[in-house]
Amino acid sequence: VVKTWLDGKPVVIKRYNIKNLSHALSRSVRTTRAEHSWQYAHLLEIAGISSLKPVAWLERRKGQLRGTAYFVCEWIDATDLLSTGNQRSLTEPELRALLDVLQTMQQCRLSHGDFKANNLLLEHTEKPATTKITLIDLDSMQTHSFPQTFQRALAKDLQRLMRNWNNSQAVSMQIGALLRDMAQF
Repeated sequence: VVKTWLDGKPVVIKRYNIKNLSHALSRSVRTTRAEHSWQYAHLLEIAGISSLKPVAWLERRKGQLRGTAYFVCEWIDATDLLSTGNQRSLTEPELRALLDVLQTMQQCRLSHGDFKANNLLLEHTEKPATTKITLIDLDSMQTHSFPQTFQRALAKDLQRLMRNWNNSQAVSMQIGALLRDMAQF
């Protein structure tokens, strides 16, 4: 992952490597993680969930074999939820923003696959005063057709989120209360 400039704007380029021939063969019948990130960035925008703003994706090929792939997105100048939660308790608007994201993901049957707090960026604006959570690292996202598979994936996402707060009882309690609120939804 590298931050650079494109047309005078900061962007992030994430490279996805093909490890070996076996990996290349398995990837030849499915999308690269870069393309997967591209697709889910657009899907999340349609769903109303803030995520990376995609700029481009590129993949190198040799015939049908996919090679190294790149996902390019706009740079987001924000603090991740983990850094914030390690410094202080989360505010009510921050918790509400997290609950909104989780409820929308639940409505759309979306799981993140790597729902750790440093993949959740907190963005604050002054005019109008808003707080939103932006999802990053989308290459493991999934849409679930069946409620049972979605519930299992959601449980894994929430367990991953809770593991971030083992050292912070205050934030752990806040997130726990938020998840109880979500269960009532």
